[in-house]
Amino acid sequence: MATTDLFTSHQPVVSFVVPTLNRSKYVLRAVHSCLKNDDENVCIEVVVIDSSSNDGSFEELQREFSDDNRVKLLQNPRGSGPMLAGLLSIF
Repeated sequence: MATTDLFTSHQPVVSFVVPTLNRSKYVLRAVHSCLKNDDENVCIEVVVIDSSSNDGSFEELQREFSDDNRVKLLQNPRGSGPMLAGLLSIF
């Protein structure tokens, strides 16, 4: 499903929010786990908010999911930590 169709379809949308900071070992697995919940009756969206990781997490996410329109990658340049990143993602 194209990104523009995500919220215009008549299917329910399930959004997963994944805040991260220096979790390159785990964040790819977490996103893949969210995507496994994909179902023809539900649109899945995964929003990953990286809080200025310095371990290559964001670059790994970009390489892995750049062509997947279900995954939105955001980067918080201020590095305020994953908790604030998670809170900001809902607004």
